[in-house]
Amino acid sequence: MTATVGALVSFQEGSRLLKELAGTELKKSVLDHRQLPRACCIIDPSRAETGVPVGPLNRARKRSSYTELYMFQKLKPNTLRGRIAEQIRDAILGGALKEGERLVERKLASALGTSLTAVREALIELESEGFILKKTNFGTYVTKMSFEDVQKVFRLRRVLESFAMGEAARHRTAEQVEELEKIYLEMVEAARAKDSRAFNKADMRWHLMVWQMPGNEYLQAALRRGVLPYFAFIAIRITTVDPLRLLRDAYGHLPLLEAIKRGDPEKAEEVFKSTIDDWLAIAQSEFCTGSGADSSGE
Repeated sequence: MTATVGALVSFQEGSRLLKELAGTELKKSVLDHRQLPRACCIIDPSRAETGVPVGPLNRARKRSSYTELYMFQKLKPNTLRGRIAEQIRDAILGGALKEGERLVERKLASALGTSLTAVREALIELESEGFILKKTNFGTYVTKMSFEDVQKVFRLRRVLESFAMGEAARHRTAEQVEELEKIYLEMVEAARAKDSRAFNKADMRWHLMVWQMPGNEYLQAALRRGVLPYFAFIAIRITTVDPLRLLRDAYGHLPLLEAIKRGDPEKAEEVFKSTIDDWLAIAQSEFCTGSGADSSGE
């Protein structure tokens, strides 16, 4: 008789088979697994020599592992983390937390009446937005930049972001261009309304959209890491509003938008490199006068 059983058998059938298999090398292997549930047993044909059963116990184990995976319901975004991040962000933008100020997690948790874990998650979110910087072995600080730091960011932008502009033109889709146009109009409206906060928010969204368009996650990650802190820093430093400057900054995006829409990578890179020189000149004048940032100063 073939010493391979490849089907699910009942306890009664198993007893009958054991009698038939008496004296065979399989008997010991089957009997060794008497601790298995007596309802049924499977002997895997591919593992007949070892007599390893893959019956209800093993299946139950598999079901148990799947149950452990599927017992969780899909969770909504962590609203507590979001509320904490919003309060800290508002405190930074409102001036209650100053640029360069150290943020102590335990003090924040106590002030907000929340756990350390929730505060840490909120700080991770704010770091991804550029509002705070974590310095290894030194702590967490509200973003602060010197003009030397700004120059470093602009050198990075001249290389990486100009490349991103060209890639965005190369890989654009109609839906992405439509979204880019929508954000641009929001930027212009915010400038006309003298709403510098809304302007900088739309400005940041516009650039983030461009960074996403090439479909290169490594390029996007590098730009987010290197450039977002500058956008956040500008948002923090705004003290006065010059409507004409806001409008000029907004309209400076139009040639870029048109080049991307036409699918002209060379023109998009050329326009960006020219425009970014103007933005750096604005930033330099603001640092030199010590007046803070009264526009996006991209």
